[in-house]
Amino acid sequence: MVARGLPDDPVLRMWRLAERVREFRGDAFVHAFVHHEFDGCEIQVLTERLAGFPPKSYSAGRGWTDAELDGADDRLTARGLLDAGGPTAAGRAAREEVEETVDRYCRPIEESLGEAAVVELLGLLQPWGAALRAGGGYYPSSPQQQVLHPSVDEWLIANGLHPFGASSDTIEVGAV
Repeated sequence: MVARGLPDDPVLRMWRLAERVREFRGDAFVHAFVHHEFDGCEIQVLTERLAGFPPKSYSAGRGWTDAELDGADDRLTARGLLDAGGPTAAGRAAREEVEETVDRYCRPIEESLGEAAVVELLGLLQPWGAALRAGGGYYPSSPQQQVLHPSVDEWLIANGLHPFGASSDTIEVGAV
């Protein structure tokens, strides 16, 4: 991605930079999962359960087989992170540790942009996301939204942005 350089066109340049941030964040998650001793299937199952989604409703869409999902469920249960299919307090804490690790890895991105730019960027992107979800182009909500720390919505509201639980019809396209 970096080898391709940056286009001169401002929209294409923004898109390419967003790709870089997204890829970096994805790599940060992979490293955080490994650091906290999760495999890819386990983190999908744990995230799904924390979000209250039915078993194999979200994680199966990621290409895992039933046997892999069942194995991940068994391993998470053996580690005390799931109990009777639901997350335990230890499971919630472990998932939060992964998020905190990713936030720490990605802090230089936010710091380089500055908080005002982050707020402005989210203000521009939230209506796009709402429109995509309203049009059926993405899940109405994702497990990741469901497992966010409450401080995320508090920060959004304090900065005049919509909390992640806001419905698509409360976010106007073009509103900042």
